[in-house]
Amino acid sequence: MNFPNLKINNHSGFTLFEIIVVLMLMGLVAVFTLFFIISGVSGYVFSKQNTALSQKASLALTRITKEFNSEIKEVESITSSSSVKYVYQYNPKKKRYIALVGTGTRKKIKIAAGDNPAEPGEANPEVLIDQVSAFILTFQKCDDSAWVVTDALDDLCKINITLTLFINPTDNKTVTFTTMVNPPGQKKVIG
Repeated sequence: MNFPNLKINNHSGFTLFEIIVVLMLMGLVAVFTLFFIISGVSGYVFSKQNTALSQKASLALTRITKEFNSEIKEVESITSSSSVKYVYQYNPKKKRYIALVGTGTRKKIKIAAGDNPAEPGEANPEVLIDQVSAFILTFQKCDDSAWVVTDALDDLCKINITLTLFINPTDNKTVTFTTMVNPPGQKKVIG
């Protein structure tokens, strides 16, 4: 069977308008996909920075807490709210200090033996943490009044430690960590 009058118009292909619409839709899908990938990666980087910062702060505060809980025999001097010199429990002839040292806005907390944080008695004082914005030690009696070096060590009830760190080396945003230490043999304070 042959149909001679039947003509089939076979126009295959796409019009320019159809190609432009498809390219625009693919571009929109690519933009939204890229947005979600970038936000996911940014969240990961932010989480990684916060975890590292929290670990550094936790280690530094744990070490300072250990010093105040088990190694302090007598506080010799509080040179500022961010520096304390004390007599070492297990070697009364040995003095130690914990101090915020450095110039500029980004400082370090060091712990070492010696008489002066600027001139430590040991060759390499231990840097507990760097990128520090502020370090505040508050010594208090149990009635929340200020404790001073001339008071008896038995009157020292709690030591509040506040540590403010820069979130990353290039930014000026900070985060603050706090803890409270009850020296051994003292009344335990809740709060």
